[in-house]
Amino acid sequence: ADAGFKGPDQVTPLHLISSRQQYRMAALLIDLGAAVDAQDVNEHMPLQMVDSEETHARMKNVFENAAIVASGECGKVCDFCFVAIDGKKRCARCKKRYYCTAEHQKADWPDHKKECAKLASS
Repeated sequence: ADAGFKGPDQVTPLHLISSRQQYRMAALLIDLGAAVDAQDVNEHMPLQMVDSEETHARMKNVFENAAIVASGECGKVCDFCFVAIDGKKRCARCKKRYYCTAEHQKADWPDHKKECAKLASS
């Protein structure tokens, strides 16, 4: 697959993934060579496709730490906001998700609880 593919209106896969808040997929696309500065016909770059300040901040961290996020190296980035971390704070149950703060662990729980038990048993 071509990470730099442009479809109708010059929209790239990274534009679509960014607008859907698919953080890990965005990291994979960037790691595969997707251009973070590609513009669509309305001159929007992928990072401009997000709809809130919080989402923008998280996606910006993904763009900056894409290689680490895409590699799946545990403990290198917060699994909620994707900022680089020291890897010392992690989920006590599965020990596979890492966070920069207790607040981010709580905020990630609605998504993480779906996989936590499976991760703990693997």
